[in-house]
Amino acid sequence: MFFGSVIIWFMILFVSSGSKVQNVILLLADDLGFADISVSPYSDKAMWITKTPSIEKLAREGVSLLGYRNAASLCSPSRMAILTGIYPYRFESIGILHAGSGTLPRVPTIATSLRDAGFHNHMVGKWHIGGATNQDLWHSRFQTDCLKPGPIEHGFHTALIRPENKKNLEKICCSCCKYDDDYNPETEKCQQIRCGTMYSTQAKWFVRLSSTNTSEAPSTTWVTQSHTDECIRFLQEQRRNDRFFLNVWFNAPHAPVEAHIPYISD
Repeated sequence: MFFGSVIIWFMILFVSSGSKVQNVILLLADDLGFADISVSPYSDKAMWITKTPSIEKLAREGVSLLGYRNAASLCSPSRMAILTGIYPYRFESIGILHAGSGTLPRVPTIATSLRDAGFHNHMVGKWHIGGATNQDLWHSRFQTDCLKPGPIEHGFHTALIRPENKKNLEKICCSCCKYDDDYNPETEKCQQIRCGTMYSTQAKWFVRLSSTNTSEAPSTTWVTQSHTDECIRFLQEQRRNDRFFLNVWFNAPHAPVEAHIPYISD
């Protein structure tokens, strides 16, 4: 478990040289602790040292919001708050939305506001606020107007996400940490074994969305790299005077963590 776990986000505003075109990129890290980055003043409170030079550069060359508080420490309600600016309790959402169990209602969002202002909006990564099961994405979208709203209905022109249905996948188990709540110092083990394949396999199930089409977009690379590659592709396709909103919600560093070569041997 991450102590004092929060979801931290950075809004980066780019102004094109010699023009008034303003583009927005929002990066969201999932379950990142407030002291899990090497940006002052919190790095000295960390239980371990994690070097994050790219985030340091963003903080150094931009603005750090040290008084920011997240509306919830869980996936779904925090995302609702970020997208709408509304406290998630007003949606009666204080927990995680499981596949098909609920959705963010049709309310104004950052994406709908920017869409109406002429921005092209693209969503990449972990959605987790409903309207993204296989039923929603493949069947309901073109059969009825009364579907659960997903990324397209909430203002994004296009999206690359993973369906929220669970898959029966081979699981990779990770070791526990002495800071986990159920860690037993006598046995040096945890009562629960944390297993998962989030990073190594989830990209195989990516789906690309638009207002007129849903298509499979599998990737063989690890999920974080797949998200990054998609962002680079999107940015390279934008013309100089285009205005865009790129909303990037990474899975990382949500547990269970899977390391890969060259960080571990094969």
